[in-house]
Amino acid sequence: MRKLVRTLEEIIEEMLDELRTKGIDISDFNSNPVIYSIIEVSAHQVQMAEFRIDDLVRKYFIEDSEGEELDKRLKERGLLPRYAGSKARGSIILGKNSPFILNSVVMKDTILKTLDGTIEVSVTKDTDIVSGDSSVKVPVECTTIGKSGELLPYTELTYSGVAINEVEWIKVDEVGLFGGNDSESDDEVKERLLEDIQNPAGSGNKNHYIKWAKEIETVGKVYPIPEWKGVGTGTVKVIITDKNTDPASADIITQVQNYIDPVPRMGEGMAPIGAEVTVATVDLFSVNLSFKLTVRSGYVKDVVKADIRKNINDYFKELALEDTTIRYAYVGNIIFSTDGVDDYSDLLINGQNKNITVPTTSLAIVGDMVE
Repeated sequence: MRKLVRTLEEIIEEMLDELRTKGIDISDFNSNPVIYSIIEVSAHQVQMAEFRIDDLVRKYFIEDSEGEELDKRLKERGLLPRYAGSKARGSIILGKNSPFILNSVVMKDTILKTLDGTIEVSVTKDTDIVSGDSSVKVPVECTTIGKSGELLPYTELTYSGVAINEVEWIKVDEVGLFGGNDSESDDEVKERLLEDIQNPAGSGNKNHYIKWAKEIETVGKVYPIPEWKGVGTGTVKVIITDKNTDPASADIITQVQNYIDPVPRMGEGMAPIGAEVTVATVDLFSVNLSFKLTVRSGYVKDVVKADIRKNINDYFKELALEDTTIRYAYVGNIIFSTDGVDDYSDLLINGQNKNITVPTTSLAIVGDMVE
């Protein structure tokens, strides 16, 4: 590890050693404290200079930079600013076990929360409750940025403050709350900067298409396919995921398409004249697993299996658009390493006890998982 700043004691000792090489051996400062004071002040100034040098060196290397320093580097390279993240959005249903008696309004900015109180959502629009109806759908968004604010369909909610007149139950609608993305971390910014430096884009090469796609801030991974309709056709297919390495929504696909090539071959987007670009998202490739599982005492098997599914899907996202091989041994290690697992055996992946290959433009996802 780099060490540019010495301690004050180290500097003083090195200064005394240097004096000794010149025939001046100072060992007793009690008889002449002025000399020691001069050496100590000089050493302090040397140390201050080393602190300044260390700060400059740290700012020079991307790996050692952080926070605002990385933000400035993004700006100087003409890259998108740090992604601020997004809030999960959707709708909830407020209901009563019998028709509402009175007309009323669910006010914008009303706060509701999950039963455990960990996630809060805010109403985004005044919504009327009409007498005679027994339920009303209300648009909401999570109060915090990030993936953690997403909620599954039919998740139960409760009041965070004053109760809403006549409402007896609240739940997320059949779609769920989604679209939450975490803000871009320092490590993710570093990765983006290094990618831009190490893989320069130019003249419509592959890296250029990757760069253009990622200039839409909700895009995650990108995989360009040149001449996908045949050699000499000038066609390019750009496969993308969203920030969470899930299939990109139709809205994201449209944004990327319009940015890169809104009118085929006309050069009205970022793509050069003559190029015909098609933007699409990953296909889902179902991976079915079977294995015998033993869980530790005190753990619920269904909960452990849900954690296994999540951990394996996270592994599959790491592979997406980068590596087409699902490694049998790695999947086994994920199962065994999941909290609550005591042992497992007889693992099969799509009926085989070996590595399997995923299509290049697909995202693997755990399908059936049986014992």
